[in-house]
Amino acid sequence: MTELSSSSALVQPIHWLALEFRVPEAWEIVRHGIRFESGSLVFVDRARQRLSVSWTECPRAPDLERLFSDFETRSNADGELSRNQRDCAGFRVLECIGKSAQPTTHALRYEPRSKRLIELEFAHDGAVDEHAFVDALLSEFVFAERNQSTRLQAFAVRADLPRGFELSASEVKPADVSFEFVRAAERRQPRLRIRRSGMARAWFDGDISRALRQRNPELRFDELESIDMGPHRASSGLASPRVAPLARLFKRASPVRVTSWHCPAENALFELTEPSELPRRERCRLWCCAEAEKGAQDEH
Repeated sequence: MTELSSSSALVQPIHWLALEFRVPEAWEIVRHGIRFESGSLVFVDRARQRLSVSWTECPRAPDLERLFSDFETRSNADGELSRNQRDCAGFRVLECIGKSAQPTTHALRYEPRSKRLIELEFAHDGAVDEHAFVDALLSEFVFAERNQSTRLQAFAVRADLPRGFELSASEVKPADVSFEFVRAAERRQPRLRIRRSGMARAWFDGDISRALRQRNPELRFDELESIDMGPHRASSGLASPRVAPLARLFKRASPVRVTSWHCPAENALFELTEPSELPRRERCRLWCCAEAEKGAQDEH
């Protein structure tokens, strides 16, 4: 049985595609969507799936009462017993009891700023205060317009992105996560890439410049320089994709700036690849540890 005590358990912040909320520290994302128009995030704890957060683009506000009525009918047909309907934090909430006798909470909300229907499904596990926990979870949600969302925080990555960049690709492996972003108006170039590689003490030999070159064989680096990234020393430099001469002739290979550093507190290597033409004030901020964040605050 999980011990949840309302908002005190909600300590892990999630920022994803103009959605912001918090979940318990032990919950992990096992499925994720990268399209703003539709997708979901699915969270599990050590025992089972606990939460799914889904979104669907809707040009106009849907009839939530009708959606709930249809959903309740389907649930009853599947053997779920609808127990209670209520409103909470802008969500329409329906509580059901399934064949396993464990309740499930469904919540719907239309968000006009992003023009999306937001749907949550929370699986209870018998903790006595989980109704208060659900209310706290729903109250944590913050929404933004598509072009106003500039932060990504999930999979132990936290980044403040330049305005106008959107998530376009992701690769999530054990201890190795990467995200790719493009400008909304330019689905090809320029691209921005973030990579976090964990368990660094098991494979990193301390030479950040060598690791940077080895991990990016598709790039031809100019001279690398050592710079400060908060309390850490980083290796940074310009690089060009290794492409055919004809592509270079037609300027299809845009140079990039790549910066990488080791964070001992996180036991991870962080790597940031940005378009070289980005002004310094518009560059991505990729956070690693509390000391790095404190250093950035002290600079301001």
